[in-house]
Amino acid sequence: MGMVNWIWKELRNLLKMLKLKNNSPGKDRVIIFDIDDTLVQTINCKWLALKQTARKYYQLEVTDSHIKIYWGLPFEKMVLGVFSEIDSFETIKKHYLEISESFPMQPQEGAVSTIAKLKENFVICALTASSRSVILQDLIDAGFNLEDFYTIQTAEDTDFHKPDPRVFLPTLAKLEKIKISSDKITYVGDSVKDYLAACKIHINFIGVLSGLTSREEFLDSGTHSSNIIERLEELIFKMQDL
Repeated sequence: MGMVNWIWKELRNLLKMLKLKNNSPGKDRVIIFDIDDTLVQTINCKWLALKQTARKYYQLEVTDSHIKIYWGLPFEKMVLGVFSEIDSFETIKKHYLEISESFPMQPQEGAVSTIAKLKENFVICALTASSRSVILQDLIDAGFNLEDFYTIQTAEDTDFHKPDPRVFLPTLAKLEKIKISSDKITYVGDSVKDYLAACKIHINFIGVLSGLTSREEFLDSGTHSSNIIERLEELIFKMQDL
């Protein structure tokens, strides 16, 4: 009987330890990252690939200002817009992916190590308007460990796009399964569209100055100055204050 009591005592202690571990600070908090130009240098790498594809296969000279018009749209719409629907999406995509091999995706400075550090205390998610096959390879090329992400939402997962807050619904549905409420979520992005989408659904937002949006544009949109960071590495310390 004494041995049985000892076993039950040890089991209760183990359960207490597991409960404490599961409820440790930060474990129930989530960071959702925009991918393009937040985690990876999409503009620097992929605009060159778009220009080279246009030049090699269609004898087109595509300018930065032209690409910018369609940047941020769903992948298919972006590609057809940039190439003025000169060919079918599948054909352009095939050429683009071939050319992209010469312009492998690069991470934003400190992004890989920042994700590796934050995953210790936060559930890490990411979303993009790009297609799954493209973005997963981009993340691998950039040096990210895909296992660090709880979920990666892509163009195939939703018909909604920023600044429409419904863009978050597929990711929020997955977070609901692990009992995460919206007040425990922070969204990190590089554009005003990112801020507006997060604001409309009452998710905390951090703007990073790694894309085309300036500090002044973030401030004009309503982003609080304390919620704007220069580099992604600052997020490690910023999340301690939220």
